[in-house]
Amino acid sequence: IVITQQNAQDLLAASKLLLLGTLKKKVEEFLRSHTDSVNCISIINLARLYDLKTLLSDARNYLHEQAKEVVETEEMHLLQEGDFIEVLEANASQEENFLFILKWMR
Repeated sequence: IVITQQNAQDLLAASKLLLLGTLKKKVEEFLRSHTDSVNCISIINLARLYDLKTLLSDARNYLHEQAKEVVETEEMHLLQEGDFIEVLEANASQEENFLFILKWMR
């Protein structure tokens, strides 16, 4: 099976439905290696949905490390409140946090 960014979510759904643990693991590995500022938030939400703990941890770490880039993406509005609060708490700059809040609320 060829895993792409276009079919990864569908393959996760199929692996859960058909109890295909190996496929689920391969998709998780693929997504871990393809996390970037554009898809980071979607990957966090997907990892939660399919209980992919390693992927969730990696994507959240990416979010914290690249917060300035991630908040500039269209996905910013998909960030869950708890994740958003973690980003704010990890960031020492009140000015940046204020800008993050404005972007998240849009």
